[in-house]
Amino acid sequence: MSSRPSTTMRRQARGQCGFTLIELMVTVGIALFLLGGLLTILQNVRATYGNQQALAQLQDQQRFAMTVLTDVIQAGGYFPDPVGMTTSSALPAAGAYQAGQAFTGTQGAGGPDSIGVRYVTAGGDGVILCDGSTNPGPAGTSQAYTNVFTVVPPAAGAASPTTTSTRTSQPTRCCSPDPTAMTGAT
Repeated sequence: MSSRPSTTMRRQARGQCGFTLIELMVTVGIALFLLGGLLTILQNVRATYGNQQALAQLQDQQRFAMTVLTDVIQAGGYFPDPVGMTTSSALPAAGAYQAGQAFTGTQGAGGPDSIGVRYVTAGGDGVILCDGSTNPGPAGTSQAYTNVFTVVPPAAGAASPTTTSTRTSQPTRCCSPDPTAMTGAT
């Protein structure tokens, strides 16, 4: 037996094509690099999607808050019977409000800002309250409603201020009746 490879083996070795171990390792390295780039892009797309969703939700909440504020402020000072009622009788003095006063507000240096709005509706008059309902009282009776909207400054490190709405007596309703201002039919 000779230590030299035979000519048949040399011919077979020349005819075989393939990749060397180095070529395979370089290919795997490039593939891992590209895969890492794709994962980074995917992660950035997911983060951008989450930010866009949060922004859309914030804009929707702001739009809703502005709609509620607009509706309530437009109703401020309303009373259903201008012949039988005066501003002072429809909106009597109560709390921070003077007789006939429909709006009140505070502006605090570093504290919360607030606006309070009062108005009167009659049963069946079709005035829509800020929760979408109307005055549930019987026709011929009037009910005063009070809303106080407060904007609380952001806490240290918070992104934006928060808005709260307090109502006179029923915390589950947006526009609660003012128990001191129920009037009968006129």
